Amino acid sequence: MLAWLEAGCRLAGVLGDDVALYALAGRLEGQARRQGAVTALGTALIYSGQSEMFAGSLDEAEARFTERGAIEAVRDYDCRLGEVILKAWRGHDREARAGALAVAAAARAHGDGWKLAWVEYSLCVLELSNGRYQEAVTSTPTAFGEDLLLSAFALADFIEAAVRCGNAAAARQGLARIADWAPAGGSPMALGLLARSRALVADDQEAEAFYAEALDCLARCRGAVHLARTQLLYGEWLRRRKRRAEAREHLRAAYAHFEDMGAAGFAERARLELVATGETARKRSPETRYDLTPQEAQIATLAAAGATNPEIASKLFISPSTVDYHLRKVFRKLDVTSRRHLARMPLGNT
Repeated sequence: MLAWLEAGCRLAGVLGDDVALYALAGRLEGQARRQGAVTALGTALIYSGQSEMFAGSLDEAEARFTERGAIEAVRDYDCRLGEVILKAWRGHDREARAGALAVAAAARAHGDGWKLAWVEYSLCVLELSNGRYQEAVTSTPTAFGEDLLLSAFALADFIEAAVRCGNAAAARQGLARIADWAPAGGSPMALGLLARSRALVADDQEAEAFYAEALDCLARCRGAVHLARTQLLYGEWLRRRKRRAEAREHLRAAYAHFEDMGAAGFAERARLELVATGETARKRSPETRYDLTPQEAQIATLAAAGATNPEIASKLFISPSTVDYHLRKVFRKLDVTSRRHLARMPLGNT
């Protein structure tokens, strides 16, 4: 059963089916824990961490990658790759670059060549988040090679970078690769990333229809970060065509999501685009970090008073999982790690 679930996780990843990947990784993790199958558990944590990362839950992804690291440390295996990818998504420039160099060196020394494409991916994400498109292309000399799992989502990033630095030939080669396999699986994520890539390569007359198709497909994914990335690209496209009011709608959504997930580089890129439309968008700062939404403020106040998640859910008529989701965002915004610390915060001023 465990071997079949592992194969299912990989196939779901290759097909770009993030919903199936999440479900299968959860089943694999549960089965592995019940059976005490440590190796299978480590594999499950990779897939579930990837799934959480693309859902925009970087803290959840980190918890899974950290647990896998603890498992693999027993056999002295280097597990810093997940950490490096998350640092890239969080925009931790210096740490991500240093980590990428260390992981690449260890991979070469231990014959783990498959890790090198993932290191390229982490650097590509980092460069894209800062709008350094030529550097993003340069950081991916293999364009993710023959790694089908990685290519399922990373090729769209390579295409974005290639288009933005004027390398049309590389962009079209990447697009041809996606077009070869995405329709076969037909998952919303695969089709959405294909449509987004087509929008980037297309002329103005065709691009908007492709962006609309991408937004429709990606709105049906669990991987909400792909939707936010598409809203950012579409907002940038609209602004450059002087359609500022329409651009703001998509850029606001992208900016809010990147801020919530803690993707600082992409959040800043979206913020600067918003400013270019004439709208003021404040960077998160010590003065603004207490800006909780009304529901977040309610949940924070109840949690600080000692209420459990089920108790809060019952009082606010929402599910415990929704409480957990908002509470994690509260912790991140207020930079606290426990309810005990939350009780000391000036929540009355939120």
